[in-house]
Amino acid sequence: MPTTDELQAQIDALTQRVDAITAPPTDYYMHQYSGEEIDEAVGDMLNGTFIIPSSTTGSSKKFRVSVDDAGTVTAMEVTTT
Repeated sequence: MPTTDELQAQIDALTQRVDAITAPPTDYYMHQYSGEEIDEAVGDMLNGTFIIPSSTTGSSKKFRVSVDDAGTVTAMEVTTT
């Protein structure tokens, strides 16, 4: 049968493990975009609205991309998102 000191040592060890698991983070990742921008972008993706920038270097054009049930991909230039 363990002594009171041995039991207390086990309790202390378990308390330290719990404290380590539940300790709040010491630093946070800062998102490049606001929560609202992230929500909007994810919502657009889930609704099938894909607007992507041109891959041409120096271009500022954007395109709305869509795919039909046959898998045909189309892209239409858009001026506003």
